[in-house]
Amino acid sequence: MRAGVWIAGLVGLALVGLGVRAYLDDAPEAARFRTSPVERRSVQSVIEATGSLDVLTRVEVPAPVGAPLVEIAVSAGADVKAGEILARLDVRSAQSVLSSARATLDAARAREAEAQAQLRGAEDARRRVEALVGKGFASEGELATSRAAQESARAALAAARADRAKAAEGVSAGDAELSQRTIRAPIDGIVLVAPRWQGAVVAPDKGPLFVLGSPIDVLRLEVAVGEADIAAIRLKQKARFTVPAFPLRELEAEVEQVRIEPSKRDGTVTFPVLLQAANPERQLLPGMSATARIRVAEAVNVLVVRDAALRFTVDGAPEAPPRSRVWVSRDGVALEAVSVAVGVSDGIYTEVIPSPANALDVGTPVVVGLAPAEGSGGPGISLGSKK
Repeated sequence: MRAGVWIAGLVGLALVGLGVRAYLDDAPEAARFRTSPVERRSVQSVIEATGSLDVLTRVEVPAPVGAPLVEIAVSAGADVKAGEILARLDVRSAQSVLSSARATLDAARAREAEAQAQLRGAEDARRRVEALVGKGFASEGELATSRAAQESARAALAAARADRAKAAEGVSAGDAELSQRTIRAPIDGIVLVAPRWQGAVVAPDKGPLFVLGSPIDVLRLEVAVGEADIAAIRLKQKARFTVPAFPLRELEAEVEQVRIEPSKRDGTVTFPVLLQAANPERQLLPGMSATARIRVAEAVNVLVVRDAALRFTVDGAPEAPPRSRVWVSRDGVALEAVSVAVGVSDGIYTEVIPSPANALDVGTPVVVGLAPAEGSGGPGISLGSKK
């Protein structure tokens, strides 16, 4: 009796095992691949570079002459207009030189007036002698003497006039030196550097006394772009940048110049790229560091895939150029290769043009990687490398 029960139990277990086996044989195979749908969107290709802000133009203003600094009219950060007084130097020595030059000019003018009177007297004497010679009351020798006296007086007047002109030049030079003691702004702009203390003796060879910059309503952003990316930079390209002072704000700029002189440091070659940025609120300041993203290409309303889909490949698949195909898997198991040409990429999404054109559409699942594996086995698969 007990033996019969054991036999019935074993038969029952065998039947259950067969049922489970049959169920497992009929169950669908687990997905092996992770997929992402093809999308339609706009995508931009950007180049990221770092640099700093500065004014568009800098002008250094040295002390025009050596003299004590007696007045500082503006401080760093002040807005100035062209011609506005920046500082004054001591004028005493210049005034002394000017007074002496004016006295010299007055004396020269007096000598010129005296020479003019002497010339007029010589001319009158010569005319009287000529009249007497005509009447026989004077000799030719006397006439020659009067004429010589007239020429001597004319030469003396010319010399007096030359002295007066030279003295006038001395007065002009004195006026100029005196005017140089007042230092004025050469441009409209902002004071970047200014002396802090008056009383010091300044001179042209001691470096700039002031540094002025163009108005900061518009600033220049200079960034360093690597040699691999510089060929994609063009004038008028748009960019966005951030500064540490306003990390959550993206500001706009535009490429204005690409300089050809490279910078080489630690084996890396970069080129300076200059951008202009509006600063109407004047919150940005010269010297701020910035990170810029220059938009070098844009595709609007195009088919895109995740960039990982272009790096995915299957071991043993036919050779194909890098980034020239994607793999479609509608059930996560079966694979179908689709040839594509790539366009603009932002590093996450990449524009694709399938061949044939209807091979991909919005929503088509393309493989981006392996599904989480519960066991071993399956085809040999590689994600390749980004090229």
